[in-house]
Amino acid sequence: MKRLYLPIILALVFGLFYSYIAYPQATSFHMLRKGHSNFYASTNGGFENISNIPINALRCTKCHPGKLANNTPIDTATYQPSCNDCHNFTLGNSVPDSICKRCHSRQKVEIANYTDKHRSAGFTCVTCHVKDELHADATPYFSPFDTVQGKNCQTAGCHSTIPVTPDDSLAHSTHMSKLECATCHTRSIVNCYNCHFDTEVWQGMRGFKRPIGQLKGFIMLARHVQTGKVGIVNYQSIIYQGNKTFNAWGPYYPHTIMPKDSTRTCGECHNNAVISEYNSTHQIVVAKWDSVSVPKKIVHTQGVIPIPPDYLTSLVFDFANYTGRLDTTYTNPAMWVFAKRGLNGNQMLSRYVLPLTASQMTKLGSTIGIQPINSNTPEKFNLQQNYPNPFNPYTKIRFSIQKNTNVFLRVYNSLGVLVKELIVNENMKPGEYEVEFNGSELSSGVYFCRMEAADFRQTVKMMLIK
Repeated sequence: MKRLYLPIILALVFGLFYSYIAYPQATSFHMLRKGHSNFYASTNGGFENISNIPINALRCTKCHPGKLANNTPIDTATYQPSCNDCHNFTLGNSVPDSICKRCHSRQKVEIANYTDKHRSAGFTCVTCHVKDELHADATPYFSPFDTVQGKNCQTAGCHSTIPVTPDDSLAHSTHMSKLECATCHTRSIVNCYNCHFDTEVWQGMRGFKRPIGQLKGFIMLARHVQTGKVGIVNYQSIIYQGNKTFNAWGPYYPHTIMPKDSTRTCGECHNNAVISEYNSTHQIVVAKWDSVSVPKKIVHTQGVIPIPPDYLTSLVFDFANYTGRLDTTYTNPAMWVFAKRGLNGNQMLSRYVLPLTASQMTKLGSTIGIQPINSNTPEKFNLQQNYPNPFNPYTKIRFSIQKNTNVFLRVYNSLGVLVKELIVNENMKPGEYEVEFNGSELSSGVYFCRMEAADFRQTVKMMLIK
């Protein structure tokens, strides 16, 4: 009788073990690879709108370093994701950093170029990226960002208390409610710039990617939606057919955390060189073509770069096109040529990140955007006529806030189409304010500025003459 029960018992044990392994696999981001396709899809504002090539015609979802975790070679043409990509079960369930670095190239560059306080303390990838995050659950997540949004140094359980020394207490009391920890404690992010999409499309390359280079020495700041705090963002830049350019923005979680005695200073964020450039030119040249260097290259702005509310027009990017052979993994640096300045498309998914508000830019030292004129409580809400009017291309718009409330200030063309959002659902205190409007990207004509706050609605007519 015992022999009859033994197969049943073994089957049940095996079934439980299999469900433990297979269930996470079925919903793992490493298994489903939905992040690639969701961000790329035209329905989500992705690069497919510009390339007109569906992702299943590319090799993105077949991308693989060439071997399973146990070093068994795979055929990328017939490859199907599985647990064995990351796990060598003959050695146990744990995944070493060497396996993670096969695919996570930006993190590999971070590790090669920067120390990190956590790595110095002996942390590995899976110390922080635990099973529930990597495997996810049955929820149909949009991307891996969904499993890490809301997690931070404090909620993860590691830093539930903050330092109490006088200097640390002042810094934390000033910033903790507004900034994520990494904003001040990160040395740098890493960016793979100017990815040559023609190389990706060329089928013989089997997923090989050709950027103009890896960039580092900077961080970029925007709002993380779920935490509501200022955090670090990064972007993916693409060029296709020599003149089609695109940026996709997302949250970024760097692995270049500094020790306490190396924390970023106030002057690195407030009134820095980038803010000065923005104040004087209304632009921030983020990536610039260097035609003097040999070979010629793209140079990226260093330091702290904020993402302003008008980032669609104020952030400037130069792009290069590769004119060498596509049927080789060798990249000749001399074959990059200047392609264009500017973007054909931008993708900043509001479910994850938003640009900084005008008031946040003001705190960093910006003189562009919302400027407080008078802190006295006005008798009523009011939107004044812009001045000068007519204007070319700048004009100032003054308005009054009677009580603490959320404010919208938008500009529409004569057809009623929204052309600019100056203030987006920003909570403002009573007082009188002024905001500058830049119409350099618009054609001559009649425009309407509309203010909405609490139950107040008012519109003024503006005339742009070039």
